[in-house]
Amino acid sequence: MTDLDEGRGARGRRTFLVVTGAAVVAAVVVAGALGLGGGGDGSPAAPPRTASTVSVTRATLTERTTVDGTLGYGPEIPLPVRATGTVTWLPEAGTSMERGDTLLRVDDRPTVLLYGALPMYRDLGPAPSGPCNPMAPGAQGGGGGGGGHK
Repeated sequence: MTDLDEGRGARGRRTFLVVTGAAVVAAVVVAGALGLGGGGDGSPAAPPRTASTVSVTRATLTERTTVDGTLGYGPEIPLPVRATGTVTWLPEAGTSMERGDTLLRVDDRPTVLLYGALPMYRDLGPAPSGPCNPMAPGAQGGGGGGGGHK
């Protein structure tokens, strides 16, 4: 037997295995399609369709429910405005406000709504000198002029 004959034998076995595998897969698909081995009761899952027509009516669907009560937004919360001056503009009564909206204008400067307890401004002035100021000359915080050495 030569190398050429051995190559054909391996190819022939491989072809036989591929064809046999394809035949087995085809048999399983056909059996599944025919319902063999399913164990069902034989009744169809959906009722058969009939050829009938139904008239369509266009209408608006509505539902109404009447309840007793009062609709509101909860308790009113006082608005602490620390701006001093003359109020020059207010929004219309009942206007809903969101973050960033102008609540009012004092001396024609807007007061904007921001959420949170911390105010947007600080009192500006000279920094206090002493041991509690790390930027003061001679302080031992590492940020002053002493370099952190005594």
